[in-house]
Amino acid sequence: MITAEVNDSMAMALAQRWRDAKETELGISSGQISSKSASRFVPGISLVVSGKPPYRACWKWATPEHATLTKYITQNLGYVAAYEQLVQRICDVLGLEVPSELSVPIPSPVQYAILQAQVIPELPDRRMTPREWTAI
Repeated sequence: MITAEVNDSMAMALAQRWRDAKETELGISSGQISSKSASRFVPGISLVVSGKPPYRACWKWATPEHATLTKYITQNLGYVAAYEQLVQRICDVLGLEVPSELSVPIPSPVQYAILQAQVIPELPDRRMTPREWTAI
């Protein structure tokens, strides 16, 4: 019980109504891709790093309109190269030109540590990256 007048379920319902109203006010449709993902080359690109052995990492692109594309990051195909190859595949699907310059997203601290433990090449230096582009 939060207060004598408002219990937990009532507070949760009020919070959800407020959130839904705020999303509508801001023009965000329910189920829309996150703002972090929206800052990528195209919305829907995600870095997926498993948290348990055997560790795996990949870039994924998922949209309702197209099949999910996955590009695995390995010791042979580094972090940046895998991202560039995924973007190439996305451009092929969407019929777009491949951009001449790509800004590769920075992994979160937990993802970064796992990628380092996997000895993945081409990891960006987190210390040299402006903080507004990093995941928290």
